[in-house]
Amino acid sequence: MKRKIAILISVLIVAALILSVSAPAMAKAYSKEAKAVFDFRAGNAKSASSLLTLVHQTYKDMAARGKDMKPSFVVVFIGPSVKLISHDKTGMTEEDKKIMDEIANTVALMSKDNIRLEL
Repeated sequence: MKRKIAILISVLIVAALILSVSAPAMAKAYSKEAKAVFDFRAGNAKSASSLLTLVHQTYKDMAARGKDMKPSFVVVFIGPSVKLISHDKTGMTEEDKKIMDEIANTVALMSKDNIRLEL
């Protein structure tokens, strides 16, 4: 009985190892594109800057996978996030103005990388 249990556990471990090795290869073989839409509502300048940088970095990481992966990202600015990408900086603190300049730079880079930006 102990031997049967040991054999069963060994078979399960081998099956798990095979699956863990083959699953990423199968995913790569079948993943030709990645599409994502980001509903962007962050009104806090610091949070918005971090999130936009994260979205842009994710896009660049996927694009760097080579010819096989073609990411298609759309960022939709809604609500308070629209003010963060506008040229009007009235009522903003100096820190927020500086962060808005960083956001503008990130948005320009995203546009250059063919990430669609919509209001």
